[in-house]
Amino acid sequence: MWDCGCLRLSKSTGQQSMQVLVVVWVDNGKRAHLHLIGFHSSLEDPTTFTMQLQNVFFSAFVAFIALPSSTLAAPKPIPTEPILELADAPTTADTRRLSISASTVKYLDSLYNELQPGHGKGPLQLDDPRYDDLFASLSNSSYTIPTHLDSISTTSRPPYVAPSYPVFNDEGTLCETSTASPPYHEFDELMSRARATLRTKYCDVDNDTGSRCTKQICYKSACFGICGDWSDWEVQCGWILHLWESIGEECVRGGDKKKYEGFTGGQRRFVYKATGNLKLRLILH
Repeated sequence: MWDCGCLRLSKSTGQQSMQVLVVVWVDNGKRAHLHLIGFHSSLEDPTTFTMQLQNVFFSAFVAFIALPSSTLAAPKPIPTEPILELADAPTTADTRRLSISASTVKYLDSLYNELQPGHGKGPLQLDDPRYDDLFASLSNSSYTIPTHLDSISTTSRPPYVAPSYPVFNDEGTLCETSTASPPYHEFDELMSRARATLRTKYCDVDNDTGSRCTKQICYKSACFGICGDWSDWEVQCGWILHLWESIGEECVRGGDKKKYEGFTGGQRRFVYKATGNLKLRLILH
C-alpha cells in the first residue's frame, strides 16, 4: 500500500515567485518519493531557481508527513514515470538494513557523529584507536553511515546545502613537498578514512583571526587544513575532498606512489559559493 498526497506550494523571492504542484507518496519500504507534475516560475536566475526548487521539494515532503491520514488519497499503483528519489538525502527514519545488533549500530553511530569538525574542537585524529571499530566495520561493509536526521551532526541552525557544484576559480595545485611533508602512505589512509566518514559533514575555517587557517583532520602526520574566509559552517566536505586528494596525488616526491613511497604536500586555492563567495585555500601538510 502506498500513502499518497498532492500538494500545491508557493515560494516568493522579492518580486519574483514560484508555484509548484507536487505529488508525494511513501512506499512499503517507507521511502519517500516526490514527483513534479507542473510549475510556474518568474525566477530568472538559474542558481536561484535551482535553490528555491530544492527548498520547495523539501517543504513538500515535510508538509506531506504532517498531513492527517484522512486527507490521503486511496492507494495507487507504482507509477511508471521517473520520480525524484530521496534515498541520498537525510530522512526522518533509519532505513538501513544491517546485520549487526542494534546496540552495535548505536555505538558506531555515536562514533560517526563525533567526526564533525567544530568550533574549538581542534583537528579530528582519524588514527585515534577509539575509531578502530568504526573504520573496520565500514571497511568490511557490516556498517553504513546513518542517513536519518537524529544521527546527523549539524550546527544550531539548519546546515547550508549547495544546490550545485560550488567550487569555481580553481587555481590548481601548488606542490610544496619536502622531506618534512607527510609520507604518501599516511596521506592515502587519511584520504580513505575521510571519504568514508566526512562526505556529509562540514569543513569550515574556524579561525577568523591570525593565520585564518584551521587544521581539520589528521591521520598520524598527514593533515588536511583549510584557510581563508570564515563562514558559519557552510562548506560541505563532500564537495572539496577531491581537491585535497588531488594535492596528495599530484605532489608525490622521493618515491613511487604505486608502492606507497615518498612524501607529499601542497596547497590549492579556489572560491566556494555558499551564501557568499568564500576565498579558500586547502593545504596538505
